[in-house]
Amino acid sequence: MAASRARKSMEGEQPSLDVGATGYQAVREALQRVLSACVAKLTDADRAWAEDILDIDVFTKLEDETADYFLDTCLYSRPGDPFERGRARRPVDRIAPKLKLKGDPLAAGIAERLPHAFFSVFEITEIERGGCVTVKDLIDGGRRLEIMDNALAASGERGLVFAGRFVDLGAWHAGLGIVVTLKKSEAAAIVIASLHSGDLAEKREGLHEPVYSSRIHGEDLVMHALQPLILAMAMAIDLSDVGVEEFASQFTSALLDAGPQ
Repeated sequence: MAASRARKSMEGEQPSLDVGATGYQAVREALQRVLSACVAKLTDADRAWAEDILDIDVFTKLEDETADYFLDTCLYSRPGDPFERGRARRPVDRIAPKLKLKGDPLAAGIAERLPHAFFSVFEITEIERGGCVTVKDLIDGGRRLEIMDNALAASGERGLVFAGRFVDLGAWHAGLGIVVTLKKSEAAAIVIASLHSGDLAEKREGLHEPVYSSRIHGEDLVMHALQPLILAMAMAIDLSDVGVEEFASQFTSALLDAGPQ
């Protein structure tokens, strides 16, 4: 019960939304209406910051996939330098609550939940008829989730590892239209990089950025994900009184102990 209360506190109290009775297709269409309304409210500053994060120039024509990455970053990345971003509001936090959707109750209900949509790394454990995909959230200790997504159900398979952003609609989770298939090494690097102190929201913060950037620029996602960890380790080595040979020996021993058994 304590864990359940903590999760509700973290994700926020969300309004009742009977998507089970509404049906998959109507929900997907309403979700697209909400996302389109949010994108229409983005400012030039929102777009400029996303350009900087992803190192792209939107004056050039973006491919469909890159455009999706860009718009998701526009909505869900916090502005400011690394020391300020934790306190800054994301554009989706500003935009979604102000959408005028009173004549569209389904879209209004989804809009209230949209700021709670989260990006994570998942592994498919089961695919059922009707588009239901059961996954493990690898950033959240393997928590089991049910996703309704006809495209993912048709193209995915058990054991597939992927990253994407999903919103909890009560009866099931719905995707925001981006699924990035990952190699096991890429997924492992992201999970390892998230094994720092902090709550779940902090671990997920900005997680989409290295994933999108690596795909846009053809970069090594493993190194991209682990770079902050490597830099932190390098700083710890430089500040340590342990000698280079001793540290190298300890590090090699740890690697061998942690290797495949």
